[in-house]
Amino acid sequence: MTEEKKAAMKQARISVLQGYAARLPMLMVRNVVEAFGEKGWQALEKAAREFAEYRAPLMKFLVEDPKNARSLGSIFDFEDGLSGVEGRWVEDGPNRATKLEESCVACEVFKQFPDYCGRFLWGVADETLKLYNPDVELTPFSEAKCLAYGDDCCEVKIKLPG
Repeated sequence: MTEEKKAAMKQARISVLQGYAARLPMLMVRNVVEAFGEKGWQALEKAAREFAEYRAPLMKFLVEDPKNARSLGSIFDFEDGLSGVEGRWVEDGPNRATKLEESCVACEVFKQFPDYCGRFLWGVADETLKLYNPDVELTPFSEAKCLAYGDDCCEVKIKLPG
């Protein structure tokens, strides 16, 4: 495959991710929140729990040790690869793991409603991790660095007691 074709395919992937794969769910969440406020958030949080229950069994093969923070973080590695997020682990211990996500294809879409990422996507991730280990703490994306809020990266901070 030529370099020109590779570049065109990369741009097509970005267009798809930014276009409808990211935009439609963000618009739905934003419109629910604008129409129903906190009651809308409650419904969305219920949807996040239900989605976590659906996806957790599909990802079970990724988490080798649910009592290890970095092992739980393997879910982020898998999904980041699918969604055009690039990052690196700067802390990867058994009780604490921190990933800096420095590039996100969908970020420009999420900047239109940062709470989609900061609150809704965090809720999906938090609920998923808790199905593997109820003691896990995932720092809310709205309280850590987050590209959607204008920071220079996103911080995924996973903590276990101990």
